[in-house]
Amino acid sequence: MPLDQYQLLQLAIKIGAALLVFLFGRWLARRARRILGVTLAKSTLAPSMAHLLILAAYYGILLVSVILALALIGFPIEALLGASLIIVVILGIALQQSISNLAATIVFMLFQPFRLGELVDANGGTVYRGVADKETALTEPGLIVYRFDAPLVFANAAFFTERLEELIVNAGAGLKCVILDAEAISDFDSTAAEALENLDADLERVGVDLWIARANKSLRELLTTTGLMKRLGAEHVYPSVRAAVDAYHAQFGS
Repeated sequence: MPLDQYQLLQLAIKIGAALLVFLFGRWLARRARRILGVTLAKSTLAPSMAHLLILAAYYGILLVSVILALALIGFPIEALLGASLIIVVILGIALQQSISNLAATIVFMLFQPFRLGELVDANGGTVYRGVADKETALTEPGLIVYRFDAPLVFANAAFFTERLEELIVNAGAGLKCVILDAEAISDFDSTAAEALENLDADLERVGVDLWIARANKSLRELLTTTGLMKRLGAEHVYPSVRAAVDAYHAQFGS
C-alpha cells in the first residue's frame, strides 16, 4: 500500500476515533446534566446556584471532550491546553464586568449577607427601609415595593422570581401593584428579561400591575431592546420609589 494512502487511512482512523470521543463526551455531558438536575432538585441548594453548577459540569465535560478529540487527531495536548488558557484569559478580560457581577451574585447566594424584601413607608416619611424594622415601619395595603440588591442575571433569576412570588402569595387577594426598585440592578441579561416578562404575564392574569422604579440608563435601554419597556409601559418606569408610590396612590387611592 503506497505511503500516502496509508497516511490517509491513519488520519481517517484518528478522525473517526476523535469523533467517537466527542460524541461520547457529549452524551456524558448530557447524562451528567440530567443526573445533577435530579439530584440537586432534591437538595436545599438554591435553584439558581444548582443551575449554575449544572452548566459548569455540562460545558466542562464538553471542553475536555473537545481537547481529547483534537489530541487524538494529532494536535499537541500542551498546545491545546495553552490555547484554552489563552482563550479563557481573553474572555475573562473582555467579560470582566459580567464576571465580576456573576461572582458578586454567587457570593450573595452563598452567604446572603442581607435579606431581600419589600420596602415600606416609614411613618409617612420619605425614607424607605425593610419591613424587618417592625417598630416604625408601616406597610402599604395592596402594594409591594421590592428591592433587589444584586445584578439580575441567569445565575439568580430563579431566586428573584421565587422570592417575589412568595411575597405576592403572602400579600393575598388585595394586592394591586408590585413596584420593583431596580437601583441596584447593574446588569441584566436575556434570562432575567424572560423571567421578568413571565412574572408580568402572571401578574397581569390576576389583575396586578408591575412597575419599575430607579432603573439606570443602561437598564432602561435593555428594557427597550428586549421589548419589556413596551410591555410594561414607559409611563410605569419611575425615577424614584416615591414617584412610583405617589402614582399608585393617584391610580388606586390611599
